[in-house]
Amino acid sequence: MSAARLLCVLCVFVVNAHAEEWRFTTDRDGEVGLTIHASVPGSNWGKAGAEAVVLTLNVDGRYSQDVTLFMGATAHDYTVLLGPLLRGAHTLTYRRNERYSASGAQSFQATFNAEVLDDPAIARAPVVYLRPDTAGRFSDVPLFAWYEELDEPSGRVLQFTVAFSNEDGGTNTPALFARWGRTLDIEHLIRFTPNGPIFQGRNHKETPFRGRKLGQHPILYDVTENNNFDARGRSPLRVILWPVRADLSRHSRELLADQNPWLYRIMSEELAREGKNAIVGDPRDYLYVEAKITAAYAAASFVAGGATSDRGNPKMRIDRDGWIRTAILLPEKKLPGLTFRCDAPAKPKDQPPVCGIEAVTKAFFLDADYRPGPNLLEWKGPPARLAPGESRALGGSR
Repeated sequence: MSAARLLCVLCVFVVNAHAEEWRFTTDRDGEVGLTIHASVPGSNWGKAGAEAVVLTLNVDGRYSQDVTLFMGATAHDYTVLLGPLLRGAHTLTYRRNERYSASGAQSFQATFNAEVLDDPAIARAPVVYLRPDTAGRFSDVPLFAWYEELDEPSGRVLQFTVAFSNEDGGTNTPALFARWGRTLDIEHLIRFTPNGPIFQGRNHKETPFRGRKLGQHPILYDVTENNNFDARGRSPLRVILWPVRADLSRHSRELLADQNPWLYRIMSEELAREGKNAIVGDPRDYLYVEAKITAAYAAASFVAGGATSDRGNPKMRIDRDGWIRTAILLPEKKLPGLTFRCDAPAKPKDQPPVCGIEAVTKAFFLDADYRPGPNLLEWKGPPARLAPGESRALGGSR
């Protein structure tokens, strides 16, 4: 963001059905980012019928996108891209989308900033059309985007990822906490590889992208209940999130939620609105654990006191390598000790089952405002190698 050049700042407006234009000027050609600093008094993402205002944007008379103002009365920066614009004067036309906004969410307060961006990666951030069955339902909304520059055997890869507020299909809610440490749905959308762009298609299939673009921005459609994509589709709503650059070489992807704890709040409010708290409890009653493990050919879980991350269900164990998150329901919010456990996989695999653990970097509870609390435990080895049935104690609360 340091390379961005601030162009315009607008004073606060109380927006209603009659307010519709904001004018700004760019001093050079380039990709333009827009920050909407907004609040919606009376709205609440966790309350049915009052979830959010959906704001439809047009730039210079052309449809741009729809921005869901999901943070209620809390002022929040909604950051999106307007795409490539030529140097000169521009007009942003905005209106409350009457069809897809909640009836209990009416006027909103907003300021607007526009910036020409120098980061070349931004020009390839994807345009995402929302899944049609989520329009007006305030479900599985794209919240936050980032990109990574990865060194892989094939060469340098540019990968774009989005965090959705939840997923309506795929992994069930208890298993999301157990296997992923959140009910946000984090999905990579597209990877620009030396052999061309590849997007995440249905059933998580890596698929060459040959679709349409807005400038250099690939256009993708959310087409499955677990938020996989297609280069073709139909949808009334789309968004072009402004991604931040991320380095996740030493952390799990959930680090971005730790750094932006409002993501935990929206995740939790959507769970409450959909009645899923009756199944999984309050997300603030979970211990969130980040660790680097090996478990691709086995099944791993964590134990804290008398509670286990897998809740005694073999299908809720972790079966992948690398940096992971899990969450353990501990309503007493105390960590007497943490243990890593290895089990055989639920289904036999083509390699001998083995688990390993290299490090635990975080173990925390969310506070009353959904912010990560103090780190209660770190463990840095030496690395342990475990067979099914074995476990390793990792220490207690600091």
